[in-house]
Amino acid sequence: MAMMIYRHLSLSKWSLSLCPLYEVRGKSVHIKKTTDSNQLYELSNQWDELLSLGDSSSLPLTHGWISAWWKEFNTHKSLCIFSVYKEQKLIAIAPFYEENSTYRGIPVKQLHLLSDGHSPYCDIIYDDSLSDKQITQVLTLIVKENKNDLIIFSKIPKTSPTYSCLLNPVFSKQFNTIINKNLITPTIKISGNWDEFFKKRSRKFIKNINNKLNRFKKETDFTIDCENVSTIDHPVLSDILEVSKKSWKASIKADLGSDIAGKNFLLDLVDTFGSNNHIQVWILRKNSIPVAYEFHVIYDNIVYPIRADYDENYKKYSPGSILEYTALKYLFDEQRVTEYYTCADNYWYLNNWSNDLREHFTIELFSSNFKAHSLHFIEKHMIPIARYIKAKLQTKHKNNSGPKETKIQTINQV
Repeated sequence: MAMMIYRHLSLSKWSLSLCPLYEVRGKSVHIKKTTDSNQLYELSNQWDELLSLGDSSSLPLTHGWISAWWKEFNTHKSLCIFSVYKEQKLIAIAPFYEENSTYRGIPVKQLHLLSDGHSPYCDIIYDDSLSDKQITQVLTLIVKENKNDLIIFSKIPKTSPTYSCLLNPVFSKQFNTIINKNLITPTIKISGNWDEFFKKRSRKFIKNINNKLNRFKKETDFTIDCENVSTIDHPVLSDILEVSKKSWKASIKADLGSDIAGKNFLLDLVDTFGSNNHIQVWILRKNSIPVAYEFHVIYDNIVYPIRADYDENYKKYSPGSILEYTALKYLFDEQRVTEYYTCADNYWYLNNWSNDLREHFTIELFSSNFKAHSLHFIEKHMIPIARYIKAKLQTKHKNNSGPKETKIQTINQV
């Protein structure tokens, strides 16, 4: 069974208690820590019901996504899900894991949000009726429960109440934090006419795309299909595996043939979301040979292009660009979704499609023990000084080397 640890606080003024039950004015708030995978799966209904109370149900925060992620990427990690209840009502879920890691080469124990490079973003899920003050109190309760050196709030959207509360002076004065900006994701609003949208792109980009389209259209044996995938035995899933094996990612062992956990994660997403027509694969073929693909999960009227690859042997045809252009045009023509969330990690070329950029931050929160306190001091004070000195030395070296080179050139000319 999962380990359960309870703490209680009043929503009017947080306070901790070592007693099994603590109530103030009948408003009992307690936290439950889940460390067992079976218990995680049992949270499914409560989890998604809480998520659905907001304005939108975010795919990366659904129970299905988190469970699939944990199933494939749990190596050397321990599950740590915090569920916060007000009396019997679930008001927050914080999906974390614990692991032994290093920070600046120093061994540490950390509590980390359930996310990695496969995750568009991550966050804590709250009851939509909670005020900022109450969210701060929930976060404080979670932090007080932590026994690790660090808490890593990874890929937190700038628009999240978690981000706002962690940066609030009321919270930040109590805990040592470091804020890192680590992800900018372009998003495309699917509204209006495709031709009007495309005309608003830069002239250079439009010319580039049109040249690729003209070159592509000269080949008569290319086909592009969009296939709904409901089960893991769909033939197109074998096609995308073959494409990925021949992509540039194979050279760094990041293709689906080498990254077994990544491949299984896609299959888990099909298992979880496929039956509700949430999975689509755009596939480009030449003479029936798969050349490029985009793997889409469609959830709450948002398209998440989770993964895309193309066969390097067909690079001259720009298959990735052609497929992306075709998929986007289709979405505008059909008008069945509202947004294309690129799930990208600062890929410059996607900025050609949109100026609507979503910022995400990783916030590191350090415990009060000596090791964590020392690491925070080094990271906040010593590292910036070291970077400043390094930049000054590089500038000095550049300035010193310039005149010498000019002098040598002048002598040689004489």
